[in-house]
Amino acid sequence: MILKQNPAGSRWLSSLFVLLTIGTGIALGFLIPLADGALKAVVITVGAVGAILTLFRVDIGLYALILMAYLRISDIAIDYYSAPSLFRPFIALLVAAILIQWMRARGIQKGWGQAALLVLAYGLVVFTSLLYAVDYTTASSAASDFAKNGVITVLLVILIQQRSTFRGAMWAIVAAGIFTGTISVFQYLTKTFTNPYWGFGQAEIQNIVTGMDDFRISGPIGDPNFYAQILVVIVPLAFHFMMSEKKLVLRALAAWCLAVCCLSIVFTFSRGGAIALGVVLICLVVYRRPKPVEVFLIALLIIGIFTFMPDQYNTRLNTIAQIATGQTDVREEVSIRGRMSELLVAWQMFMEHPILGVGVSNYPEHYQSYSRQIGLDPRTENREPHNLFLEVAAETGIVGLVVFFMVLYFSFRGIYQAWHGFNRSGLKEYAGLVAVFGIGMVGYITAGLFIHGAYPRYFWLLVGLALALPQVARNTRSN
Repeated sequence: MILKQNPAGSRWLSSLFVLLTIGTGIALGFLIPLADGALKAVVITVGAVGAILTLFRVDIGLYALILMAYLRISDIAIDYYSAPSLFRPFIALLVAAILIQWMRARGIQKGWGQAALLVLAYGLVVFTSLLYAVDYTTASSAASDFAKNGVITVLLVILIQQRSTFRGAMWAIVAAGIFTGTISVFQYLTKTFTNPYWGFGQAEIQNIVTGMDDFRISGPIGDPNFYAQILVVIVPLAFHFMMSEKKLVLRALAAWCLAVCCLSIVFTFSRGGAIALGVVLICLVVYRRPKPVEVFLIALLIIGIFTFMPDQYNTRLNTIAQIATGQTDVREEVSIRGRMSELLVAWQMFMEHPILGVGVSNYPEHYQSYSRQIGLDPRTENREPHNLFLEVAAETGIVGLVVFFMVLYFSFRGIYQAWHGFNRSGLKEYAGLVAVFGIGMVGYITAGLFIHGAYPRYFWLLVGLALALPQVARNTRSN
């Protein structure tokens, strides 16, 4: 909740806005001629305009933050264009915008204390592991990344205070899905795998099944399994907007997002992604109890997916059923055999270091010494655990697991509280939006059973959105 606005502060900020605008115009006049290429000139211009808008419309900065995080814009700029980090100055800009907002209102928002405590608790676990991690460099890098991700989590809770802002945040995620999903589908259907599409359309030849390799799309991430994981989150949001938006244009955009995200998940050839998508669709059916028109639309979506589904995808999915029913020995399927070895190693690490683990991001450093004892994986390189929960257990022990489950508990409790609050206020549309966001998080966690936390920013982004929801519901009731 924000206190009454101060008129004197508003006049001071208006003067500051004019000065910033004039200063930015002068700076652009010097910088744009120095930019070697039209693209850099455009980036400088857009960045400067965006900076000014963020300072005085912090919600715009919030949506930009979500888009930057979901599309990994800063990482792509660094990797593909040797640019400096865009994320750090943008976070500093958001902090400045929040301070300006507090100065204008002569008060601060409520509800972010819990998020700050959870981040601090998990941060204590992460930074403590630096004391005993064998690979200190990797551990310190992971700790640094966590610090940035933790700040993002708290910022999201501070910035999302109203239901309209939460709705805008969900549309920002859908917009990210439209952008990256469209590129991925176009890339796969046109077989232009060697074109990275500015870094947002990465693809590599990887294993499909034993004896069969082919291109798997990876979007802006560079790994197909993690790409499928973040797309699964978008699917229920897109479906909700497709069914609930009043404007035809928005419903059409949501339908497009739903189609390209589902197809992109297929084109990643991710088995974990397929299972997570199945869980999300089942949750949607159970929650919504679809009407006949919705059943028809879902049937059309499934038919469309099957129309474009590659034959290799069916072959890859069949390995799940074959192994589950015992028709195929784990040792005969290359990728499954490797995954089994990685899971067993993670469990053994946890059993030998049950309290504090081996240190954050230090699983790979110990993998080979354990793998040789198991004798299941012939690969000689360091590997990852490919299970988010076993990764936390192996690297941070029981202490880390307890804090991690606390983060999950308060996240899903926040989702439930907001859902209940919106229903009690008669805001069924917002209650539904909260519910499908929760379903998206369930999909993310389900995919996490098959991959580790290599890109934790997505996890902490979702946690921040979830922890913001109880205050959003409280502010709605107080208005």
